[in-house]
Amino acid sequence: MENKYLKIKHLKNFTFFLLIFSVHSVFSQQEQRFEGRIYADSISEIQVNIVNLTNHLGTTNSRNGEFSLPAKAGDSVIFSSVKYKVYRLKINEEHLEEFNTIFLENEVTELEEVLITNLDLTGDLLNDAKKIKTYRGLQAEDLGLPAYDPPKLTPAQRRYKSATSDPVSLLVTVLSGRIKDLKRHKAYDELEMKINKARDLIPVGYESKTLAIDTLYVDDFWYFCEQQSGFNQAMNEKNPLVMIEFLESQLESYKVYKEEAMDTKE
Repeated sequence: MENKYLKIKHLKNFTFFLLIFSVHSVFSQQEQRFEGRIYADSISEIQVNIVNLTNHLGTTNSRNGEFSLPAKAGDSVIFSSVKYKVYRLKINEEHLEEFNTIFLENEVTELEEVLITNLDLTGDLLNDAKKIKTYRGLQAEDLGLPAYDPPKLTPAQRRYKSATSDPVSLLVTVLSGRIKDLKRHKAYDELEMKINKARDLIPVGYESKTLAIDTLYVDDFWYFCEQQSGFNQAMNEKNPLVMIEFLESQLESYKVYKEEAMDTKE
């Protein structure tokens, strides 16, 4: 009798695990994934945001550029990063059946031309550095005033300051072309600090809850507003109501901008 009871118990356990395994197999077969590898300059050091705009799921690439994202035919996927140009893709059946290759182009920011033709350079960095005249600026203590306590710098600002703080570093930076990258990163950090300062004035989640902006586009909305006239004035007022009124005034213009951008891409 006891053996019969144990057999029945084992049979029930086996049936239960078989059911769980079957359900898992069904769901696994239904899920489709968009997979591939990104090829781009310095991709091993950069994380690209890969977002499925249709199902609102996202991921980032590994160090070798590979990625895997749930998707189905007809979904729209976007690849975005500060370093690269935005890349959009409409998923079809072939994308889901093969391992895809994605090529991203560098985002180029045009900077003003730097002329150094007035310098008689020899190629000897130490000697050339001596030809660059530097002057000590007027300091607060020279006027009997308290010393100025400067604000903390961001990492990009510190790298830029370090690379241009003395004649030798400045000359090496200019000749190597590195100053362009440093200026770009410094400008990006300053933009982020400016937008964060404005965002601190309004309640958290105001953009999505009150203005009904998709969370995927909240940052994009802020970048759009920052480029509009009146943004700096609204931010400098340090008044939440003024900033909210400004954001609401830009909402319709932003919707038109997004619609035109989507039409252009398609």
